[in-house]
Amino acid sequence: MDSKKLIILYWASFDNRVKTLFDLPYLLERGVEIEYWDVSAITIKEYKIRECPVLSGIEHIRIKDKKHFIFEVKIVRSWLSPC
Repeated sequence: MDSKKLIILYWASFDNRVKTLFDLPYLLERGVEIEYWDVSAITIKEYKIRECPVLSGIEHIRIKDKKHFIFEVKIVRSWLSPC
């Protein structure tokens, strides 16, 4: 399998639903690099869920505001190859 990276942008904190929805243990076992972007600060701030620890091997990024989001997107765009 080629090296792959998955970036999950989610409107809430990391919880078991995310782990199950994306079958993250399976992807990690297969060497997929995973980033989890918690964008709740710029989406639904009032919605609170019971957060669980992020799985080992997943980079967890908490987006603080729109400026921070734009900064992270520019980083991703800089390493994407043109089609």
